Amino acid sequence: MKNTARKHVRLCLHFILLLCTASFDCWAQEAIKSGESRQITSTQLQYGLDANEPLIQRVGELPDSVLAIFRDAGMSPKPFTLNEQEKQKLTEAISILPPLHQSVLKQRLRSISLVTDMPNTALTSAVNPNEPHCLFDITIRAAILKQSAAEWLVEKESSCFNTEKSRFSLRADVGNITAIQYVLLHEATHVVDATLEITPSLRSSPGGVERENATPFTANVWEDARTPSSRYKDEGLMAIRFRPGGKVLEASKMKSLYEALGRTPFVSLYGSAARTEDLAEYLTVYHLTQKLHQPFRISVYDGEADIFTHDPMASKITRSRFEMVRQFYQSEDIKQSNGK
Repeated sequence: MKNTARKHVRLCLHFILLLCTASFDCWAQEAIKSGESRQITSTQLQYGLDANEPLIQRVGELPDSVLAIFRDAGMSPKPFTLNEQEKQKLTEAISILPPLHQSVLKQRLRSISLVTDMPNTALTSAVNPNEPHCLFDITIRAAILKQSAAEWLVEKESSCFNTEKSRFSLRADVGNITAIQYVLLHEATHVVDATLEITPSLRSSPGGVERENATPFTANVWEDARTPSSRYKDEGLMAIRFRPGGKVLEASKMKSLYEALGRTPFVSLYGSAARTEDLAEYLTVYHLTQKLHQPFRISVYDGEADIFTHDPMASKITRSRFEMVRQFYQSEDIKQSNGK
């Protein structure tokens, strides 16, 4: 009986120890989360981000740090004031962002600025790139507020070709999506990517070594930041103007180039230029087609004849990546983004 009693006592003590250990682990985890939360809040306050402020209220003048980027490049963009109709367009663009985007931007996006005299469409810039809780600014060329996504997409992709006096041209079908919806979704994806490292981080590790490990989205697709894997490395695609050293090609090459693009998992010419742009373009097109049920097609025309249509979401290669972007719609990832 005594042995049985001792055994019972030992079991009880062991059980109590397990409970205490589990309680301590839970307390420790909560303490860590609390410490991270305080650090996040401190960083936000330091750089003027109010996480409780709706995203549409973060629209304002270009921050000095972003203006300096443009001035260093010899440019002088001017501030643009939204009228009520334009503000409504931007509000709608914010409202269609995926759940994970909404959550990450709440914690990470300091400002949205619209400007004139900006040569490129948009810029996502880091406010404090060397700190653990990195914040971001998004700057957008105001002229796109007047464009549909189809108009803007044709303008961007056509810039790869010399279409002057050519019978070849591009047309696009992106349903009823506006350019600001497309562009904001693309730029916001850069913020999510930089936060969760869905493509490999270009930031250095504490030891100063750049991290280049492939992620599920980039594995077997990208060799490094700008080099696709050998199976997707096409000579024509490697020569487009979106790449360093690239150039404007003859419009007669449109058909063959989009045929080559169709043999890759990239949804657009711009998306084929770098792995970060691949993700931003892919997620944008995925969201527009699979969640908002809009078309996404780029057609090559010879005069009035449609000679080839690039429909990436009809491709098995492109659809094979669907599983890798579903995290943008899962609540668990939203929770993780708040504490990273």
